[in-house]
Amino acid sequence: MKTKKHILNRIWIVLLVLTNHFCISQGTIRDYERATNFVSDTLNKYAYNRIIDFRGIEESLSFTYLKQTKRGAEFVIINPKEKTKN
Repeated sequence: MKTKKHILNRIWIVLLVLTNHFCISQGTIRDYERATNFVSDTLNKYAYNRIIDFRGIEESLSFTYLKQTKRGAEFVIINPKEKTKN
């Protein structure tokens, strides 16, 4: 019985050490902000068909969005009641 308990204790110690190592190796908030800015500034010019801005139209079910395409920005109006897209 002592050997099983001894082995389980060692396994727990190893797991705790490994878990601590992974927690310490996490980046800081600053690192994540820097990475986000890099991706935004560098890769966004190559990302197409992404929605830049989205807004609802007051007192209706319709909404608009601005979409980045290869030709440039495209303004789209959606009317779900009439099932139209302009």
